[in-house]
Amino acid sequence: MLSLSHLDTISSTAPTVPQRNATKPTLLIVDDEEAVRSVTKRILESCGYRTLTATQGTEAVALYVEQGPDISVVLTDLHMPDMGGVEAISVLRQMNPQVKIIVVTGAGSALGAPSASEMGVQAYIKKPFDVAHLLVTLHDVLEGKTVL
Repeated sequence: MLSLSHLDTISSTAPTVPQRNATKPTLLIVDDEEAVRSVTKRILESCGYRTLTATQGTEAVALYVEQGPDISVVLTDLHMPDMGGVEAISVLRQMNPQVKIIVVTGAGSALGAPSASEMGVQAYIKKPFDVAHLLVTLHDVLEGKTVL
């Protein structure tokens, strides 16, 4: 489960983060829940990742416009105010068809909503998530794998 108590042991159990020109990958975390955003940010930063955060889809798109070339993976919730994850994913895909996206959501697939493969995302993680599962999935996506 998502927990701050895991932070002390993450470094020793986390997969190796791929190096890109001696800088760590930058991740964009998109979630309207402050607790989820902040804990996910702390977990990922404790493993050496650089992070950006957004509270909703419109903010994520704006950050991607500004810093897209530096963002290695977008981790997004689906259900958020203003612009939800499905719409944000669609806009990000229009901007960059190669963008790597991991859906991290507590919601199941809504009736009539596109599936993960239809959205073109690389992975789908259900909240609450296990820290090790998040890190392994992220590592796989950074390596170019699709984990659905």
